[in-house]
Amino acid sequence: MLRRLDNQSREQVLLGEVLVISGKAGQICRPVSLWDQGTDAEIEFKRDDGKASGVVISLQLKDGESHLRKLANGTLTFPVRKPWHLDRWRESRTDVYLVLKRSSGLIYWMNVTSYLKAHPYAASIVFTARRFTARALRGVRKELLPTVKTP
Repeated sequence: MLRRLDNQSREQVLLGEVLVISGKAGQICRPVSLWDQGTDAEIEFKRDDGKASGVVISLQLKDGESHLRKLANGTLTFPVRKPWHLDRWRESRTDVYLVLKRSSGLIYWMNVTSYLKAHPYAASIVFTARRFTARALRGVRKELLPTVKTP
């Protein structure tokens, strides 16, 4: 009998999907921890010669709508259940992206570092995300490495 996957298993599947998308984008993705420390993986962008650039973003992975709350006006928010995550994300040496897989199977992401800079006292994050795809990842690479061509 097949049972429903628990949170840990679903997030492990999501990590696999993030690895695949990063690979399709030609970038390096590394899981960073087996324990929840505020980020689950990092992506290092490659230079045009295929070598690691040293430019890294961090990812916090979440699976499912249970991580989102819909306000009366229809706005989706991500309530941060562990307040120390906010401190960790604010203090991170790299930009942190929230990556969330919806029940539709589509994966979305947003830069929470930028959001928290614009909203320094926020206790939750307005989820204004876009699809996480190889093309979107190459777009972030282009923003962070503007002098190189995207693969």
